[in-house]
Amino acid sequence: MVDLETRYLLWAVGLEALVPLAVGIAGWVTITRVLDTHSGPRALSRYLIALAAVVSIPKLLGGFSVDITGFLFGLLLLAVALFVLTRLFLLPALLVTGRGFVTALRQSYHRSQGQGMTIGGLIIVIGLAYWGLATVPVAGGFLSTAVVAPIHSVAIGTVFSTGSRGTAAIPANQIESRDARPGERR
Repeated sequence: MVDLETRYLLWAVGLEALVPLAVGIAGWVTITRVLDTHSGPRALSRYLIALAAVVSIPKLLGGFSVDITGFLFGLLLLAVALFVLTRLFLLPALLVTGRGFVTALRQSYHRSQGQGMTIGGLIIVIGLAYWGLATVPVAGGFLSTAVVAPIHSVAIGTVFSTGSRGTAAIPANQIESRDARPGERR
């Protein structure tokens, strides 16, 4: 690192940022097409910010190892993580449709009610597919992204577009009105 020229450092950092950016834009385009909607640059930027947050949280928490004493605690953490991921599964589709962060979080939570088993099963299957393809030597990273990421995006768009039939979720206009400041109309 002592003799590393700045242009090579910037080139390497740029390439590292290019991959998640390309995957994020591809996911945004896929969800937009599945929902048959038009989405502007603000929606894209919100989507990419949310993607960056989701990708960086595990990296900030660091690695961990599983031992016998922490096994039950690990299972509890896994159950909590699955619950949270189930409730946030529709967040990308809501961001693509132009909702703000707070409104998208609330709507994702409410729209996923009654679909927990379906969404939880999708998360497990998609996660196992990512992991399985990522373990392939040499091409694992490419395969897991190129094959499973579009399926993931289509699943998000499909679950979102089918709606929450049979659930008692709060209608979108009532959720959005809660986000307005007192005295402000939407």
